[in-house]
Amino acid sequence: MPRKAIYALSALMLTIAIGACSSDDGDTSLPQPTAEGTFTDPRDGQTYSWVRYGSLDWMTQNFSYDTGDATACTVYIDGDEYQSGNTSDTKNLGAYGRLYTHAAAANSAPEGWRLPTDAEWTLLEQQTNGQAREAISLKYGGYYTLNTIMGTSGWRFRGIYGFYWAADADDSKTGEYYFYRKTTYNADEMVRQSQEPSNQLSVRYVRESVQ
Repeated sequence: MPRKAIYALSALMLTIAIGACSSDDGDTSLPQPTAEGTFTDPRDGQTYSWVRYGSLDWMTQNFSYDTGDATACTVYIDGDEYQSGNTSDTKNLGAYGRLYTHAAAANSAPEGWRLPTDAEWTLLEQQTNGQAREAISLKYGGYYTLNTIMGTSGWRFRGIYGFYWAADADDSKTGEYYFYRKTTYNADEMVRQSQEPSNQLSVRYVRESVQ
């Protein structure tokens, strides 16, 4: 075989080998969104940033519209504030938004926006190579539960976990449960779980993108 042909064949085999290695390793980089912008809720003038992955625009800030119903929507109250009786403190509002029951979350979306489905949360993880937490800047705003012990605060896990509602009910459980995603301050991966709709979690809305 002529030397030039041998060189060409060797180069081709090397290219194939490199491509196979790259394919096996997989691309773990965070893809850039195809569009981004802001949306202003006309009800209270609050502006939210958003990014586009696939056919959906995702809010990149925790929602903070006040429904006016403290049994369905609250701001995270620190334990010391709660013990002192200051249950209207809003110092955590700017960083973490409000926490909502599932019904309040489903009913409080601005026109054109809605809760993401369980499948859409999963798709976002795939579209962002497992880096949804970074892609839409998920926060660790904790959650609120009515189930307290010995007068302790119902607000828990701020700065450690973030809990975000999905639209779908979990029909595999007896009773009423809805899916959510839990994100952790020190891990990219999100955990898929379900819980009772009376608990109050953070909210990120989505909308179908306008091309």
